[in-house]
Formats: sequence, structure tokens, C-alpha cells
Amino acid sequence: MYQLNIIVLLSLFLLVSCNVNDSITDPRSNKSYRLDKQLEGYRFTSIPSDQISHFTKGLTNYEYGSKPNWIQLPEIKGLLKDAGYTTSKFVNADKDTELIMDHTYNGGIHGKVKIIVKLMLYEGTLNQDSFISMTVNRENGTITFEPSQEFNKDAELYVKFEGIDLTHVEEEDISFDFLGKNGSLLKIHFKEIIIDQASGTLELKEGKVPHFSRYGWTQTRK
Repeated sequence: MYQLNIIVLLSLFLLVSCNVNDSITDPRSNKSYRLDKQLEGYRFTSIPSDQISHFTKGLTNYEYGSKPNWIQLPEIKGLLKDAGYTTSKFVNADKDTELIMDHTYNGGIHGKVKIIVKLMLYEGTLNQDSFISMTVNRENGTITFEPSQEFNKDAELYVKFEGIDLTHVEEEDISFDFLGKNGSLLKIHFKEIIIDQASGTLELKEGKVPHFSRYGWTQTRK
């Protein structure tokens, strides 16, 4: 009787062991394990910072992957350097409002550089009252309007740069462009562009601004 009980216990032990092994090697368990690994890969696999930077550039890159060839402003004469010039203003959406920048500094081949930018926001252009800023980058000469928002109708832009070095720039290669919503470089609609190479003057009249972005003079690459 004692031996029979031992045999029964051994049999039960072997049966339980087989069930445990079956649960470890069960295809459903393996599938679940692989799925967890896949999910883990999606959740935790990191991307190197340089690849993230490259990917980000790809999302915001300019049309056909080429960056704008902005016509730069001359360097400031002397030790004082600055990144740019900014003017801001609170705009009532139901009123005509104009932002004006008029700045002159010493530098360049003509001795002085003059920057004039005027943005006209007509009644109903904005969806709501906003605090608007207009910044001219002192290095690449671009004009950035913020904050980003959609317009009900175009704003109007006047730009005049004097004292720019245009000695190696062909007139037919100059245009005034802006960055579109997808990062592509688009040409602005305007009434007139005046170019005077002798005085280094670039002037835009009645440029149409469909939305706030980065605007500036560009030179066509050849």
C-alpha cells in the first residue's frame, strides 16, 4: 500500500511537471512574448539625436530640398553686434493697423544701411485681437512675423533695403519670397519691385502677405 501511494505521488508530480512545461513552450505564450517584444521595441527604441535633427529638417525643408539663398544684410561697422531688430504692437482685428520699422546703421560698401518695413493689417484681416511682432534678422535679412495664424484676407507689405552689396547679383535673379505652410519657398504677389544696383537698393511695393511666416529677398542659384 505504501509503495502504491509513492507511485501515485510520483505520477501526479510528473503530470504537473508536464503541464508546467507545456505552458512555457505553448505557442500562444511564445506569440504573446514576441508581441510584447515588438511593442517594447516601438515604445522604447530610441533614435539618435542626429537622426531626429535630420528627420526634422526633412519635414520642414524647402521645396526640392534646397534652402533659400537669402540676400544678406551687410555687417555692422564697429564692435557692437546685434542679432536683429524687432517691433511689436497690439492689433485690434476690427481696425486698420500698421506696423512700421525704420532703422539705419553704419556698415557695408555704401557706408550706411537703411531698413524700412511696413506691414498693413486691414480691418478684418485677423480673426481676433493679437499682439503682433515683426523681426528683421540682421544676418540673413529675413523678416519674420509672429505669432503664426491664418488670415481672413491678405495683409500688405512694403520693404525697402538700402546700402546692400549687389555688385555680384544679377537683377533677374532677385525675388522676394516667403516660406509656405509646408516649408516650401514661394514667391510673393506684389505690385512692383525696384532694384538699384548702384545704390544697393531693393524695394517691394504692395506685397501680399497670406499668413505670418518668414519673408525675405532671395537670389536664384545657378
